[in-house]
Amino acid sequence: MLPMYVKDSDSIFISIITINFNNKNGLQKTMDSVLNQSFQDYEYIIVDGGSSDGSKELIEAYSSRDDFKKHVAYWCSEKDSGIYNAMNKGIRHASGEWVYMLNSGDALVNNVLNPVSDVLHSHENEVVYGAIDCYADNEYTWTSCHSAKRLDAGMFPHQGFFSPRIFHEKYGFYDESFKIAADWDYALRLKDKGCIFYHVPLIIAEYDETGISATMTPLHKKEIKLVQERHNIVVTKPNLFKKVLKLFVPPILILIARRILKK
Repeated sequence: MLPMYVKDSDSIFISIITINFNNKNGLQKTMDSVLNQSFQDYEYIIVDGGSSDGSKELIEAYSSRDDFKKHVAYWCSEKDSGIYNAMNKGIRHASGEWVYMLNSGDALVNNVLNPVSDVLHSHENEVVYGAIDCYADNEYTWTSCHSAKRLDAGMFPHQGFFSPRIFHEKYGFYDESFKIAADWDYALRLKDKGCIFYHVPLIIAEYDETGISATMTPLHKKEIKLVQERHNIVVTKPNLFKKVLKLFVPPILILIARRILKK
C-alpha cells in the first residue's frame, strides 16, 4: 500500500482523479475538460484498468502535450479489482488538499474550478458539493442537486463532491467490498463523524448517465440495503394518502396549500 502524502507549504490545491476502463472516447472527453480549465493549481491522476480499446494509447498520445506534462502527476494502465479499487489507487497517489473524482465520460463545466476554488479556500475541513447536469446519448436529461440534508435517502453525485484529502487519513478510503455504493457509504461515514457539508450553488460537471451506477440493478438494490443497515437508516413506507394526492393534484396546488398552512 502506498503511503499517504504529507502536506507541505507547496502542496497542490486540488487532486482530480479519473478512472477508466474501455471507454476511450469518454476518457478523451474527460481529459479535455480537465486540461482545458483556466484554473491551474491542480494535479491530474488517471487510473486506467488495463483497457484494450486504445485508452492507454490515447493517454500516451496526450503525454507529449505541455498541459499534460504540467498537470498529470501520475497515470497507469493496469488491471484492478473494480471501480473503488481504482479510485483508492488514485487517492493514494494524490497530494492535493482536496480530492475530486471525475470518471471517464463525465466532464467538468468550462472553467468551473475558478469559482469552486474560492469556495474551497473558505471552507477548509468541510465537504463541498454542487449540482451536475445529466446527459444520456449526448442529450441533456435533468439537473441533479440532491441535498446533503437528504443523504439518508441517497448519494448526491460524486461528480459534484469535493472532499478534503485528510478525511481519507482520518476516516478511511472507499470500501472495496461495494461495487456501486461505496461513495454513498463514504459520504455517510463523514456525516456520522459530524463533518460539515457545504452546498455551493454551481453546476460542477456533466454526468454520463450510461455508467454502471446510473441503472437500478439488483446489485444496486442489494448494496443500497447494505448501506442502510450499516448506517442505521430506517426506511419508512410512503404515506398512501400522499401518493394518491400526487397522482390527482397538480404539484403547484400542493405547494400553494403548504404555504397557506404555514401562515
